[in-house]
Amino acid sequence: MRQLNKEEFIKRLFIRRPELVGMVSFDKMKYVKNDVKAVFTCVEHGDIEMLPMNLMRGQGVNCCNIRKGRNAIDKETFVRRYMEKFPDNTKYLFDNFIYVDSITKAVVTCSEHGPFSIKPNKLMSGIGCLKCSIERKIGDKKSFIKKYKGKHNLSKFEYIRSNRKSIVICDKHGEFSASPNSLLSGKGCVKCSSYGPSTQEKELSDFIERNIGSVEIIRNDRSVLGGLELDIYIPSLNIAIEFNGVKWHSSEFRKDSNYHLNKTKKCLEKSIKLIHVRSDLWESKTNIVKSRILNLLGKSERIYARKTKVIVISSSEAKAFMNDNHIQGSVIGNYCSYALEYNGKVVAVMSMCKPRYKTKIAVEYEWELSRYSSLIGTTVVGGMSKLLKHFINDKNPSVIKTYALMDWTSESSNVYEKIGFTKTGVTPPNYCYQKNGKIVGSRIMFQKHKLKAKLSCYDEKLTEVENCRNNGYYQYFDSGNIVFTMNL
Repeated sequence: MRQLNKEEFIKRLFIRRPELVGMVSFDKMKYVKNDVKAVFTCVEHGDIEMLPMNLMRGQGVNCCNIRKGRNAIDKETFVRRYMEKFPDNTKYLFDNFIYVDSITKAVVTCSEHGPFSIKPNKLMSGIGCLKCSIERKIGDKKSFIKKYKGKHNLSKFEYIRSNRKSIVICDKHGEFSASPNSLLSGKGCVKCSSYGPSTQEKELSDFIERNIGSVEIIRNDRSVLGGLELDIYIPSLNIAIEFNGVKWHSSEFRKDSNYHLNKTKKCLEKSIKLIHVRSDLWESKTNIVKSRILNLLGKSERIYARKTKVIVISSSEAKAFMNDNHIQGSVIGNYCSYALEYNGKVVAVMSMCKPRYKTKIAVEYEWELSRYSSLIGTTVVGGMSKLLKHFINDKNPSVIKTYALMDWTSESSNVYEKIGFTKTGVTPPNYCYQKNGKIVGSRIMFQKHKLKAKLSCYDEKLTEVENCRNNGYYQYFDSGNIVFTMNL
């Protein structure tokens, strides 16, 4: 048990023995622990040496006023001190209150529920009418039930306080115990694995298992990274997939902005390619995510670039294709786009743009490969290389840059270096904002000068992040980008 310090001892003493307030001075007291003697000063008779625990109990005191101890004050003094401590509590009446000492029960009358008996030291500590307490708990329970969005039955749940367990009913597995805090954080019946793999993570795992054939897949492995969990691990392919719930993986619960990056690096040290799947993308772009994963597993339809022809397409056509097939959607800005056509159908698109932001890095290159995507369900073998060569012949650039999201691209093995790019850097993790488990905007949308018009509660003295947190918005960090450069 943790040892009290001097201030904590004095506070606890006055709660238990309020009659000592003003009677004892602690200026000379050197508090070591409860069973080591210390010096207390009686304001009437001077210094006394005794065990702190004895003073707390009212025992072994050789000073008149303190020896009177528990009955050293009268009713009027006690009531006055109580009202000074709890000035807002006007519902208790002390007409029938007879003060004997701090631990002998006396009658207090609640204006709402009538008389009740209680020890004066308990009353002074903030404990009071039991019926009032029950009503407050009922109110807290109603508030808790309103907030709870889970699937479990709360008909037997008795709300005591936020961290105290009570009975919850799982329709499938019966009763179990959980606290309000744990239920509101997403935990639930262990047998249902509500706490553990989420329903969406299971959907992803099941999808991979259905499409991977007889290849071994390990779920929720903690052996590879020394305790860190890999949600889905395919040893024979050296591929791992993390399913990141944007709420639980945001700064609301994870304070380390490098969490995803560090996990990616740990996998890289083990020659494992780690893919991060965001829960909102699994919801909103399920088919695109599935297509990317099938591509990784070598299970998508393969089309060879040599059988395709290059065509130039409009910006609106490129935008529509990217929104339907690229996990990040279309790019903003002025760009030119080329496509690969196969049997009269566009099967891959590449968009090239001028530097989008005016930075020192931007002056170092002329063009940026901003997007490349193949049609959902297909892999165009050699497609990116063929389109890039056509662009080079068409525009004759000297330097091209591209940024590959490390959530999906490996530093050790990637298509960019295979077609002539060189890795020239890595950007820090980027972030977007989530609220209530939904991505609501990029960091650009939440720049500080834009927040006053966006947030209901805004303080100019606070930072962007502080203002956002005060309004329920939290940062979700990715793994950063790999920067690739091609000098021609």
